[in-house]
Amino acid sequence: MASISVANFILQYLRPALPNATDFPDATLGYWIDAALLDISRGFPRKTYASWTGAAGTNSYSYADSLTSADENTIIRVLNCLYPWVDFEDPGVELTRKYHLDDDFIGGNYYEADNDYQILYVGPAIVAGKIIYSECHIVWKVATANIINPSEHYELIRLFTIWHAFLHQLSDAGSSTVPDSSLVNSLALQVRRAEIAYRAAYSLLDEAKATSGTASGWTLDKWDKGKG
Repeated sequence: MASISVANFILQYLRPALPNATDFPDATLGYWIDAALLDISRGFPRKTYASWTGAAGTNSYSYADSLTSADENTIIRVLNCLYPWVDFEDPGVELTRKYHLDDDFIGGNYYEADNDYQILYVGPAIVAGKIIYSECHIVWKVATANIINPSEHYELIRLFTIWHAFLHQLSDAGSSTVPDSSLVNSLALQVRRAEIAYRAAYSLLDEAKATSGTASGWTLDKWDKGKG
């Protein structure tokens, strides 16, 4: 799994196109890098797992209560649910997804993940201390010091940041007391070209065959459109 410091990413990938550190200081570029990671997460999220310690008589669990999720407050979606989970050799029963207000939900081997409100509903009679386990998609962590995304994402991050730098310039030029129409038109063209470049690179990566790898207890996959 690739990893690069934010400072090195800026130096290697952004400064050649955005050399003016006065107009584009590292802190500003770092903010746009974070925005890029969040945008990339919608199409290419991280895949990890989350688990909850069951409480007797409790059939709903907040995602924020996850004990072993890499970043539990940024779960995008729960992909499955197993109960009672012990380990990979004894994964328990894989529950079937079903609407949690159906009459037969409680007491059955069902689950429902409300990704809007981040609540996991489970149907089985829960035994205190037994583990509820799920695979899930999570948001890529915002970059504090290092970008942990795979290197395949670097071009997307670079293009997204350049696009937003041009957007920033266009906004400044358009808000001038006496806007320079030729400058505004030139910047608008740059913005459009940068956006097209980003969208095209995004589409190419989306069309590529999914690849997976494991590191630190989690896997990376292209968006799993068939689940959740």
